[in-house]
Amino acid sequence: MMANQENRASGPPPPGHEHDPAPRHEHHHATIVAGSHAAGGETARATGYDDHHLTPEHEAEVERYKASPEARTTIRKGFEETLIQQQNWRDEKSVEFPDDGRNAISAAGIEAFRRWFTKLPDDDPRVLRLLRALQRLYAGPNANTSMSPSVEDLVGRFRFDNDAEESVDFLDRLTVAVENQ
Repeated sequence: MMANQENRASGPPPPGHEHDPAPRHEHHHATIVAGSHAAGGETARATGYDDHHLTPEHEAEVERYKASPEARTTIRKGFEETLIQQQNWRDEKSVEFPDDGRNAISAAGIEAFRRWFTKLPDDDPRVLRLLRALQRLYAGPNANTSMSPSVEDLVGRFRFDNDAEESVDFLDRLTVAVENQ
């Protein structure tokens, strides 16, 4: 049995292993508690979406957030840079560990997510909700340490263990994780 298969079967990998999340970058200010994505009404209530439409509970918050386009632009660009950095990190890991195809799958998944996300309009309720949550997270006094796993960690593991996760589902999961900080 290969070492990677053993690690997958026996729990989390040891520190320094290729499966560790990407290193944190000083200009990013996030850390996250991962949320699980459940099906049905619980998901709609937890994420604020009902069939990927904003539920009434979050409409007022999104409307208030629309008033700050400069902040949204800055945070969105920073998030998109995180996507590129994490994709590059996974690409490097796929070269370093060629026998573990999950790194290449994850890198391709992050790229696909980035392409999908960057095509979403600035006024898409899902984008507004993520950016509002990121702004609140980054504004906190402990922004560098308040979230574990971090935004970078969650992005860096997209499609690593679940290569079938859809971009829209990942956006929901990431948004909920940031909001729960």
